[in-house]
Amino acid sequence: MIRFAIGLLLALYSLAVGAEDAKLQDVRNWVDSVLTVELQKADPDLDLVASVGIPLVADMRLNSGSGSELLLEAVAGRMRRMHVGDPDCSRIPNLVLIHGLLTEAGIDPGFEPDTARLRACLRGATLFDLMNALILACGRPSLEQQVVLPGALQRLEAAHRGDGAFVGEAGREWFYLDSRGLLAMHLCGGNPAAVIRSRHRLEGGLPWLQRRGMIDELVEVLLFLRLSGAPASDETAYLRWLADRTQADGGLCFRDLQGCRSHWRPVSLYFRLLLERRRRGPADTPG
Repeated sequence: MIRFAIGLLLALYSLAVGAEDAKLQDVRNWVDSVLTVELQKADPDLDLVASVGIPLVADMRLNSGSGSELLLEAVAGRMRRMHVGDPDCSRIPNLVLIHGLLTEAGIDPGFEPDTARLRACLRGATLFDLMNALILACGRPSLEQQVVLPGALQRLEAAHRGDGAFVGEAGREWFYLDSRGLLAMHLCGGNPAAVIRSRHRLEGGLPWLQRRGMIDELVEVLLFLRLSGAPASDETAYLRWLADRTQADGGLCFRDLQGCRSHWRPVSLYFRLLLERRRRGPADTPG
């Protein structure tokens, strides 16, 4: 009887893995089509390019022959034709990230970002922008020595509350402060007790996000919990919920609304999450 139960669990797990592989290919196809169109524009959206570039590099490393390397080559080709010039502070973080991603992929970016300008742009930055810069600086091997932000982690920890929340300017609380703050603290070696409190707060909020159809926020929490070393206990169930909301084109909407259209932000997070599960295995793997 025990042997039968274990066999059934393994069979169900194999079916779930096969379904995730199919979703992964659907997401790849969506990113391919959307990025290809974006790179043909006179002024590509660098937020989009940088965001989908992160899972493309991970995919290239994990799945040779997936086609992700060709897409990254296309990004590099477009960047070489683009006049980077003297970018404003809204563009420089994406340029630094894209340069780092292409470098990690072994592809010549064809330009050099001004990391000193990035540091100058971050003087007096909002807490949210500082969190994103810390994730950039501590999360990419190619950027650890280039993007140094003295005192940034200390400012982040000072904004952390005992219940796991982060409080921004003028006492502002915001979901994305909590999620980005968790990942920034984890990647940059912040206070371990604070990291644990942030994880608990974010995982405890997952049912609320699901009930309200907040797809972007939910998939970000699932990914950042996993990247911080503690996948959500119900991760597989939430992924089934996300799979049921995949659009006909293979993408995901920002919100679960009737007639909504796929958006690159939740898709890029979902792409990375599926890759991380393939690389490390689901949190609830049988055995």
